[in-house]
Amino acid sequence: RRPPPPPQPVPGELACERGHAVPVRGGYLEASNASPDRETARLFASFGYEHVRFDRLPPEDELVWRRYFGDLPFGELRDGVALDAGCGTGRFSRFLAERMAAVVALDGSEGVLAAARNLEAHANVSVVRADFRSAPLAPESFDFICCIGVLHHLEAPRQAFDALVRLLAPGGRLLVFLYSRPPRGTLRAAVVDASTTLRRLTLHLPGAVVQALSLLIAAALYVGLVLPGRLGEAFGIEPLAALPLRMYRRLVPWSLWHNVFDVLKAPLERRYVWAEVEPWYRAAGLEVERVQEDDGLVILARRPLP
Repeated sequence: RRPPPPPQPVPGELACERGHAVPVRGGYLEASNASPDRETARLFASFGYEHVRFDRLPPEDELVWRRYFGDLPFGELRDGVALDAGCGTGRFSRFLAERMAAVVALDGSEGVLAAARNLEAHANVSVVRADFRSAPLAPESFDFICCIGVLHHLEAPRQAFDALVRLLAPGGRLLVFLYSRPPRGTLRAAVVDASTTLRRLTLHLPGAVVQALSLLIAAALYVGLVLPGRLGEAFGIEPLAALPLRMYRRLVPWSLWHNVFDVLKAPLERRYVWAEVEPWYRAAGLEVERVQEDDGLVILARRPLP
């Protein structure tokens, strides 16, 4: 028997009991600020371009999912509501939809067009176009929030972090991924420095040119670092196994191309070590359950019950 067709977007609007309404457009709720500030508009334009063009969801994303989300207690969370803040193409929202009762996949860019397509088969997902810092969301309304690869691109990341905490229900968990800053003098630090220098040029180039340049750079990194690292792991050659970009050894080359483009086209980028963001969590009263610091900084924290 043929499977039923995926649900189709219905035009109209969604209204709450107090009379506030947001329009439905192309399978997503339109709740964005009509007049964002200049930096926000630039950020959303850049990531909208990226997510519309790099819109596929490779199956290898499950490996990334396990790395970031693998130890979360979804048995406790299965009846809860999740927020994917800065969902992009919906790459992690789809996994959340399989494990939680309801998911809000939220992004301020045109990436919601890709997310709406990628998530249309998940009836428990609401795709919303909005900036989570100002979205019409009730405080303490989410049992789980993830914010993967977003805060380090924002002009005021600490304030954005505080906005996420306000949305987290007591007992809820917050998972954040940030770019990490490698130790000086390492090969990874040299790669980061080179990309930072190159981005000063690529920010002024058309997106199509940056796509082509990113493909060339990704190919060089894959041949020069990823493949040797994979061989080092397989044959126990420690100097090769210690090469950076370890995560990409188990992903398709397309993922590296996408991430190189992301680095070269993002208007703003910061990198952190745990000691710099630990005060954020302490001031917010969160209980830190996991800190993972290697190719990136992954932090899982819980908001205590009153």
